[in-house]
Amino acid sequence: MVNKSLNIIELSSLIWKNKVLLLAFSFMVAGFFAVYSISIPNKYSSNSVLYSKNEDVQNTNNFPLSGLSNFAGFGISVSDSDSLINLSIEATKSKDFFEFLIDKNDNLLPLLNAVKRFDKNSDTLIFDENVYKNKKFIKKDKNFFINSYKNYLSSFSIELDNTTNHVKLTTYHQSPYTAKFLLDLYKENINYYIRDLKLDDAKKAIVFYKKELASLKNPVLMENISMRILSELQTEFAAGTSNDFVFSYIDSPRVNHKKVGPPRAIITIFGFIIGFIFSLIYVLFKRAKEKYT
Repeated sequence: MVNKSLNIIELSSLIWKNKVLLLAFSFMVAGFFAVYSISIPNKYSSNSVLYSKNEDVQNTNNFPLSGLSNFAGFGISVSDSDSLINLSIEATKSKDFFEFLIDKNDNLLPLLNAVKRFDKNSDTLIFDENVYKNKKFIKKDKNFFINSYKNYLSSFSIELDNTTNHVKLTTYHQSPYTAKFLLDLYKENINYYIRDLKLDDAKKAIVFYKKELASLKNPVLMENISMRILSELQTEFAAGTSNDFVFSYIDSPRVNHKKVGPPRAIITIFGFIIGFIFSLIYVLFKRAKEKYT
């Protein structure tokens, strides 16, 4: 205990004697971190709460022949675990959906890859002309799609409340206006994307069931097949009559001018701590060298 106390006292004394060096270096490193944090563009967010009106449109558990569609390979939703909401959330994170978005909107790739900064005075985006000029990318490397996809994933977060089945969708961008634009774009197109998938599944299933129905003679089986056909027709009807096939807004997005990042104060404090640690290591190393040489 005595040695430990002496060591602590010695360390405290060493820090006090070198306080000017320690503080000067710590503030210098903190200054570098502060300058770096200023160079990071502001980031804004837009958020909304979504709900699904058609979550159970593909839930066919009540039909005895639910395994038939799996056997046929149509990918029809036939179990509680195959929720339309969960399917949509996972699809939103997929490369296939990202590719679907690119095809639907020419502005998405520049917004994800080429923005240099947002001009608050004119409320306009400034693009990096070394990357994107005259509405064309200067060059695209072999990983352009994958890198764009990574930027896409970092542009939003999507969370499911398992209690209410409501979904919170939040988007992030250097421009508050673009953040809202991206949220509307993602929400609208996931509806179209899932609608097209389910519509295609329903059409294939109807063809299959009608073919099976023509070859059956058992009245019970015929009734069950007819019910499955009716279920798929309901899916077709829902897909054809609703733009919000999966998600509708409970709380629609707004333009929010309050930035959510970067945390410049935290970055600066972190820089000060790093500077203090490295300067303390230097002082201790110098002290040990003087003591043992």
